[in-house]
Amino acid sequence: MPACLLNEDRLEDFIEDNLDIVTTGWAISGELSVVPFDKQKSKDCDSDAHSENIFCANYSNDVTVCPSYGSLFVTRSPEDIWCVRGLRTGDPSKKGFCYNNGVFYTDLLQYMNWIETQQ
Repeated sequence: MPACLLNEDRLEDFIEDNLDIVTTGWAISGELSVVPFDKQKSKDCDSDAHSENIFCANYSNDVTVCPSYGSLFVTRSPEDIWCVRGLRTGDPSKKGFCYNNGVFYTDLLQYMNWIETQQ
């Protein structure tokens, strides 16, 4: 299924009450699973982002699957269209217990000019 990029007018606050915020992760069973994010925790952890090109998201305590490296952070727009918002950022060699930790993503909107030249 194709996904679109969020456009500039959605840059301000993508963690809105009417949006679903998810990524994917591999379960112990080997199945690719949906990992929903907690909106309030995500708003709180965003202040920990280290640069304007990175944002943070956090999932709820009942999630038992850690988000995968390389997975997409996507949000569902009010029109029921999946939109890619960022790509997982981090050092996969620094593995550890992932629960209750923020997950950092490269903000694709900061790279729209470059992305558009790659078509």
